[in-house]
Amino acid sequence: VSQLVAGWAATANDHDPNALALQEAARRRFDLADTMPWDHGDDELEAETVQVLADRGSVLDAFLAAMAMGDIVALKLALAEDVVFVSDSNGKLPAAIRPVTGRDRVSRLLLGLARKADPAMRAERTIVNGAAGFVVRLGATVVQTTALEFADGRIAALYVTRSPDKLHGVPRIVRT
Repeated sequence: VSQLVAGWAATANDHDPNALALQEAARRRFDLADTMPWDHGDDELEAETVQVLADRGSVLDAFLAAMAMGDIVALKLALAEDVVFVSDSNGKLPAAIRPVTGRDRVSRLLLGLARKADPAMRAERTIVNGAAGFVVRLGATVVQTTALEFADGRIAALYVTRSPDKLHGVPRIVRT
């Protein structure tokens, strides 16, 4: 969890004083100098992606399929009862201001967002900040990243980043 939270903070805009403060607090709190190096190459990224998705891919696939079909029953099966949805758009795009909690509320929120989304958007499985997740693209443009946290074979948390300022450094996506 510490790597996920810290990685999520590290996607922040390097010119935003609030984001820099959050990154520094995360580095101090989780001692990131030794636990989270950022010097991975493409081969290491691909290997890590394959391993993480092998461990969590079936739940991620079921989640993405349920979202694509608008199937609330299947979506709820992929989510933990106490799931948490956290989003960040840095005030530049619509996003939930506070975390949304609970399977019913999160599933309704997700399907509502999916209904409003551009049909040309595509989700690509990958790792996001060291966790299984996906990147949503509209053409070549990254629209958002979502990192997932799992518990007991279900999605326990979704960390969504939508701020264009925070998405500029999204690496090459490994398609699986």
